[in-house]
Amino acid sequence: MDIRVEKLCKAYGEQRIFQDYSAVFPEGKVSCITGSSGRGKTTLLRLLMGLEQPDGGMIYGLEGARFSAVFQEDRLCENLSPLSNLRMVCQKRPAKQRLIRELEEAGLDGCAEKPVRELSGGMKRRVSILRALLAEFDVLFLDEPFKGLDAATYLKVTDYVREQIRGKTVILVSHDPRDMERLGGAEFRL
Repeated sequence: MDIRVEKLCKAYGEQRIFQDYSAVFPEGKVSCITGSSGRGKTTLLRLLMGLEQPDGGMIYGLEGARFSAVFQEDRLCENLSPLSNLRMVCQKRPAKQRLIRELEEAGLDGCAEKPVRELSGGMKRRVSILRALLAEFDVLFLDEPFKGLDAATYLKVTDYVREQIRGKTVILVSHDPRDMERLGGAEFRL
């Protein structure tokens, strides 16, 4: 089912973020929300996920949906290993070797058992992405998911993500036009 936003309104005090905003995000496709800083991209994701409530308007098509997300912050359990962080979201207990393969696919060879706090920022980012992809979801929300990745890692990770999200409903927020090019999908400019 498509996600429909109708006449959405949201303000923080005197600062109006949305006034009668409407959009349709198609099921099984990537929708890329773009726009300059402060335009409400992250706020829109938070409204769609139910982390904030709109002041007016309606959101349809998310009733009973399972969400997974990559936030701007990594939101990992720093004292746990990448392997343990991944296991936390898996409803079925995957074999350790499968999770290690997933880590290797994202260029995280040899760090499966290290505490996350010892990883670089780019490595933590990739663990966050993997964790979101391994959770069972109907809608995947990505908020600047590839920030902080060097050029070679960016290409490898976007290739991996593109394969994993094929045919799934994804809402991507990004300042980087390459993200939409790499993952495909329609642009929604705020």
